[in-house]
Amino acid sequence: MTKHVETYFETENDAESAKASLQKLAIEEEYIEPIPDNTPLLSRLIPLNNLDKSGPDKHLTHLLRFDVKDENYESALNVIKEHAGHMDPSELK
Repeated sequence: MTKHVETYFETENDAESAKASLQKLAIEEEYIEPIPDNTPLLSRLIPLNNLDKSGPDKHLTHLLRFDVKDENYESALNVIKEHAGHMDPSELK
């Protein structure tokens, strides 16, 4: 089985860098898109790297979506952490 992941980044370069690192996990259906301003979801996002305790006060500009096999999900989360990605906490359960 696969899991769909959506993660948010401050810049397109951050999203592209994370996507490149995730390639080793054989992700599928990956794409990056700009986030429209005033997207309500952004207020609920948390940083996965825990270095920024203030939550998504930063302006997140790009969304990376991809599918990953269940057995690679935790590794994918680690890559997202390394690249300062943010996610909706409800997707982490």
